[in-house]
Amino acid sequence: MNRKPFHCHPSIILEKAGGFVIAWLLILLSQADEFLPVLFSGKLNEITLETVLVLPVFLLLLPGLIAGYQFLVWKKTWISLDENTFIIERNTFTRKKKAYSISHIANINTEQNLFELLLHTCRIKIDLDNAADAESTDISIVLSCKKARELKTLLLSLRQNSHMRNPAEHLTETDNLQTYVSMREILVHCVCSLSGGFLFVSVLMLTCGIILLSGGTISLEEMLWEHKNADFSMKILAVSILIISYSYQIIRRLLTFYHFSVSRVEDELSIRYGFFRKQDYMIPVKNIHALRIVQAPIARLLHLYEAQLVCIGVGNGEEELAQLTLCCKKTALNKQLSEILPEFSTISTDALRRSPRKSWKMHSAAFLCQLCGFCLIPAGIIPYFFQDTAHFIPALCGGAALFLLLYRLLKFLCQGYCLGNSMVLFSNGSFSKTITYIPYRNIQRLCLKQNPLSSLLRLQRGSVYILASMLSREISFPYLKTEDVQKLTKNMMQSKI
Repeated sequence: MNRKPFHCHPSIILEKAGGFVIAWLLILLSQADEFLPVLFSGKLNEITLETVLVLPVFLLLLPGLIAGYQFLVWKKTWISLDENTFIIERNTFTRKKKAYSISHIANINTEQNLFELLLHTCRIKIDLDNAADAESTDISIVLSCKKARELKTLLLSLRQNSHMRNPAEHLTETDNLQTYVSMREILVHCVCSLSGGFLFVSVLMLTCGIILLSGGTISLEEMLWEHKNADFSMKILAVSILIISYSYQIIRRLLTFYHFSVSRVEDELSIRYGFFRKQDYMIPVKNIHALRIVQAPIARLLHLYEAQLVCIGVGNGEEELAQLTLCCKKTALNKQLSEILPEFSTISTDALRRSPRKSWKMHSAAFLCQLCGFCLIPAGIIPYFFQDTAHFIPALCGGAALFLLLYRLLKFLCQGYCLGNSMVLFSNGSFSKTITYIPYRNIQRLCLKQNPLSSLLRLQRGSVYILASMLSREISFPYLKTEDVQKLTKNMMQSKI
């Protein structure tokens, strides 16, 4: 690919202005029944003729101006490469020029939505290793598929300070990805990785549906044949919503992880997945700041694990998934990590140690405080405002106490840590469990917290901060002994030398 200035693909005009233009045309069509009968009635005078003709012109003027402005922006925006600098220059009513250092590029990702797939275009998303801009993509441009691949190859070669590879060679490397997951494994992952909140809502809706169906006065004959009333229809609707929502989540995730594949090309990971929205990530291993091993509630019951990446440019939004492996057994996960990412396979999760025994006192104190908030306060408020529902208070308090006890017990059992030579492992969670691998060199700062009770027990907890998006930047760790906190701080400082 030459370094002459070039434009984005013209389809960017339709992507930016098309949605507004279509919405505006729908508004125009919705008003057509007002002026079309007058126009074809043959009873036009000077006043009605002026109104009928001016209204469509006015409604078409605004979308025309917006489309024209987007065309001007596309025409006057140039993209170029100057030595080791990526430049985007726009010269419309005001001149704006942005220059990005290629050496500070963290990730170069590509994606295709359904519209871009039909037009054979591709969106390149470039993220810089800057914590201030980690929440959003720094550069996002739309090019033809051929030009996008050539630009990606050129940027990768310039970033690595090596000779530019032949684009055909690069395509051969990335197009021969070995998919190590089948459709069955993708389906298992979609079911087992559902979040605890979604499962809780599903169980609640299912319980309500069973109560509604079993509490009615409708017989089996009435349910199967014509004697149905509105009450029965509402019950069926409640159960149908549960089934549809659960099926939608599984189907949506199934299409998201379609043809999921991961491979390692030299010191870079190449990750591909997607059906309607195709994602293609090229992530340098040195830019992976942490690794998560996650177990959702269903996965914990089936002893399944999944691995996720923590780095800039991946996982910033709902459409960007930081997935490295899908749900699988522990032996299969360790084998995949040793092949794809051996840098994070030096410590096993079996080396995790439980939190200090004295930490159960902290959890007990937190349980009592939460119990007071969830039970005593409502028990005093409900009888005052709702006297008829006072007999529900014992059941409500008992259910809240049981839930809080289960939550605190699971949270205590999930917490653990391991201080290795090159990285630290932290385990957290309650119904879901997360184990995070963090190299000491990637920890930017440490935040410690201590209340009077934990100070008396010589325990500390807190958070470590790494270079990632806001959702993953802060990683909390459980209660540690003062000696372990000092060791963590010492290892972190030595890794910076």
